[in-house]
Amino acid sequence: HFQFFFFFQGNNGLNVLNPHGSLFAPEDYGMSGCPGISPGGTGGGVLRIIIGDHFYLDGTLVSDGQQAPEKSQGGGGSGGSIWVQAGRFSGHGVISASGGSGDGSFGGGGSGGRVAVYVLTESKFTGDYLVSGGNSGNSQQELSEYSGGPGTLYLSDYRRGHRYTQLRINNKHRPWSLIVTLDENMTNYVFDELHLLRKASVHLPPNGKYLNLTIHKIVGDRSGFIHVHRNQILQAEAKESTPTITRTAANFRIEQGAFAIMASTVHIVGEGDTAFSWNGRLVNVRHLHFASGRRVIIGAFAHTAMVQNNKYLFVDQPGSFRFSTLEFGASSKITYPVPLGVRFVAGFLVGISLFL
Repeated sequence: HFQFFFFFQGNNGLNVLNPHGSLFAPEDYGMSGCPGISPGGTGGGVLRIIIGDHFYLDGTLVSDGQQAPEKSQGGGGSGGSIWVQAGRFSGHGVISASGGSGDGSFGGGGSGGRVAVYVLTESKFTGDYLVSGGNSGNSQQELSEYSGGPGTLYLSDYRRGHRYTQLRINNKHRPWSLIVTLDENMTNYVFDELHLLRKASVHLPPNGKYLNLTIHKIVGDRSGFIHVHRNQILQAEAKESTPTITRTAANFRIEQGAFAIMASTVHIVGEGDTAFSWNGRLVNVRHLHFASGRRVIIGAFAHTAMVQNNKYLFVDQPGSFRFSTLEFGASSKITYPVPLGVRFVAGFLVGISLFL
């Protein structure tokens, strides 16, 4: 059956509202854009579809925020919610919950909405999902915070008898500061795939609580960003007691008091201004490779550790690291704390690096 709900509510300029709505069970209306001279664009509605067997989509499901009216100087409406549940899902259509564009020099774009799709078999849908933020009313500020932040796309289907989950975020090359916060009143988030495209960024709430984010595979174009705050644990493409290799398709910031459990061999290949900002605990990495030209920031509290069978084999002191292989690609730029410096213990040191 189909359920349709429509409403009026989204944001203007840098008047940024807190994120709302659920990543997993989206059923909130978008927000209307903040008014300028006159009201901004209206927010997207709520659409829920439940199909017992086969849902075939060649058309378009739309819950977009609306563009701010011309000469209103208002903000665009934010995207609404689309929640699909089906036994089977296929087609070549479009599902869209994007934000609306702002109007004029100070009209900010509305943020993207929420889309969640649950399928009881492997999804065969090959169409497009659109949950990006709206454009700034001023084209010269299109790649700034005046544009809307990205929405979220959550996909859950079954593959080889097991549930398979994906979170996809597309930021249209806008700043990392338009970051997606995973705030579902949970302590443990697990995704089989995390897609970070066109400078998409993600983090958990920086509230000091003990939170976990587990990602089995990171997919992206090397422009994305993952921020790990104090008391939070990131497990990224890691399998305990199993040699694994990852070329991290994202950039990372590991704060003091944060933990990053990663593959035994890690290639840092992010292409952001800083590919790896490290001031916490890096766990189970034996071989660390920084690709050519990457910038790395190492803080005074950065250190390494090794875990086996849920027990620490060692935990180094802050500012101390040990690796079997440590490689700095040509023209890498490594910033470390002054005047403390850092202490490396490496079985094999490779590469040319520039220390600042």
